[in-house]
Amino acid sequence: MYVETLGSAAAWVDRGGAEALDALAGDLLALTYFDARHALPLPLWYAQSGVEIVKRKERGRGILEFYKAEALRAMREEQVDQAWLAGWEEE
Repeated sequence: MYVETLGSAAAWVDRGGAEALDALAGDLLALTYFDARHALPLPLWYAQSGVEIVKRKERGRGILEFYKAEALRAMREEQVDQAWLAGWEEE
């Protein structure tokens, strides 16, 4: 198992040294499911979950298509310009 930690090596020595790293390794191993068929490290699982949200389609459109369509509609209706200029009208 490869683990990156925050802080310098000296910071770990000051906070318990080898015992602290052993405890960290034990906790990581206890919290990682190696025997599950589709087990993933947590950062990879989060990344895949984020991509699935972007790829998900509802009513034939994904979130990116929806965002593009709504941004184009707002530009056509000049909603963005109106929002920026609100309050700047001459009195």
